[in-house]
Amino acid sequence: MIPPHRAHVKFQRGREVQGVSRYDPWCEIETNEVSKQPQRIGPGRFRVGRIGQAFIRDYNTRMPVGIGGFSCDDLLFQETTLWMNRGTSPQVRYLRCFAPYAHCRFGPPLSLQQMQWVLGSGLLLAPEREISTENLSANKCKRPQIDLNEQRTVDDDEPTVADLR
Repeated sequence: MIPPHRAHVKFQRGREVQGVSRYDPWCEIETNEVSKQPQRIGPGRFRVGRIGQAFIRDYNTRMPVGIGGFSCDDLLFQETTLWMNRGTSPQVRYLRCFAPYAHCRFGPPLSLQQMQWVLGSGLLLAPEREISTENLSANKCKRPQIDLNEQRTVDDDEPTVADLR
């Protein structure tokens, strides 16, 4: 449930949270609208249109690591953004996840399995079996997709997601 006067909801350690611990991975889902009333994201399958990644110093301003320098005492973040395809997702803008790194130890972005752990069972992620060649080249490629559905059986490649709580 997205609170009134907001456009996003945050998840950490498998549940929805109001605030996050910057020392543990977290994700947030952003909608296209801010509403005066609480918003519920309805069931559906949302195709990821593009994926963005960046190392940032501050998750509020999204300031890149390269601006202003940093020291090994700074907490830095590997940000991964799954931008939803507007044709399949009129309500959800993106799913953005953050992996914190400290002491100048950097690693990869969160994997789909790690994102799933952060999000919990209310939202499932999985690669799509194949994407139509109308929008992409003739190559068959796998991209993640988000599926928000009532609970049901899931194929290995296709996720099912219960409504966000």
